[in-house]
Amino acid sequence: MNSTGDALDLCDWQRNGSYPIDAGDIAELAEATTASGLLLLRIDVGTCANKKDLLQHLSKNLSFPSGFGHNWDALSDNLRDLDWLPAAGYMLVFEHADKLEDAAEDEFAIFVDILDDAAAAWQEREVPFFAFLVTGGSDGNATGSPRDEIAPARTPGTDRSESRRTVRFELHGDYVELNQLLKLAGLCDSGGAGKALVAQGIVRVDGVRELRKTCKIRDGQIVDVGDDMRIEVSRDTAAPWSPADTATDKASNGSTTRMHGEYKVPGGKLVVADLAVIDGRLADVQISGDFFLEPDSALAMIDSALCGLPRDVSKDGIGDALRAAISPEVAMYGLSIEAIAIAVGRALGNEEQA
Repeated sequence: MNSTGDALDLCDWQRNGSYPIDAGDIAELAEATTASGLLLLRIDVGTCANKKDLLQHLSKNLSFPSGFGHNWDALSDNLRDLDWLPAAGYMLVFEHADKLEDAAEDEFAIFVDILDDAAAAWQEREVPFFAFLVTGGSDGNATGSPRDEIAPARTPGTDRSESRRTVRFELHGDYVELNQLLKLAGLCDSGGAGKALVAQGIVRVDGVRELRKTCKIRDGQIVDVGDDMRIEVSRDTAAPWSPADTATDKASNGSTTRMHGEYKVPGGKLVVADLAVIDGRLADVQISGDFFLEPDSALAMIDSALCGLPRDVSKDGIGDALRAAISPEVAMYGLSIEAIAIAVGRALGNEEQA
C-alpha cells in the first residue's frame, strides 16, 4: 500500500465517500482504520451476480435488522442508520468489487451511488464513513496505487490555466452537489453523466482530486475538469435565492440558462428538476436525485411526460401527465409523483406548488 492513510485522513468526515483501491492495499488500510478507531467491515462481493445476490449478501454480512426489505431503498436506509453497529466511524471494504461490476454493471453503478449517498448522510452528522471498492485478487499481487485515485492531483510546473476555459457559476443557495454542478455548467447532459465524470478521476476541487459524486460545492470553491475546463463558483449577490434557480455559463458563446428546482422528500430523498421553457412550454426536462426506479428506463418516461407541458401547468396537471405516462409496473423508491411535481414547480418559480 502506498500511504493511503496519509493521502486520505480516515478521521476526516469531510472526505466521506467511496474510493477504488487495489487488493494489495487492504492490509495497511486495515491498520490505518484500527489506528483511527473506526469499525472495519470487510465484505467479499465477488460471488454476487445480481441485485438479489448483493442485497442478501449485504444483509447477512452487515447484520441488517430482520425487517430488511431487500430493495435499494431499504439498503440506503440501513447504511444511513447502523445503530446496531455502534462506532465512532465506519470503513466498509468491498473485496472483488470488480467482479460484481463485470457481472452486473448497472446494479453496481446504483450500489456505488447508494454508498456515496450514505457517506453524505453521515457527513452531515460529522461521522467518518468510507467505502473502499477493491479490485484485483486478495493475494496482495495487484498492481497500482490508491494514491493515484485520492491524493492531491496538482503537480508543480503543470499549470495550464492560460489555455483553460473558465465557466463562472452563480450559486443560489448554500451549496450545489458536484454532479449537478457539472450538468448545470454544461459539461454533461444529466446528473448521472456528472457522476460518471467524477468516477473517471478527472475532477478536482480546489486542486484535490474528488471522487465523491455528490459532495457539496460552496461559494468560493474552484472545480477543474481535466486540464481544459475550470468552474469558479460564487454566490449570486445581486438577488436572493428563489425557487426558480438558474445557472448561466457566461463564458460560452451566448448564455445558456436552465431552470433548477429541488425538493427533499420526507425521509431524506432528494428530487431535482432541471428544465428550459421554450415558446411557453417545458423543454429538455431532466429529473434526477438520490431516489431509485425500477426499471431504470422509467426515468426517460418521466422526462418525456413533462416535456411539452404548458409553462403555467398546475401541480395536479403535472401529476395527471405523469400518471398517464408511467406504467403500473414501475417501482419508485424514495420518490413520488407529488415530489416530482413539487420539484418542477420550484424550478418554474411556482411558490404555490412548493
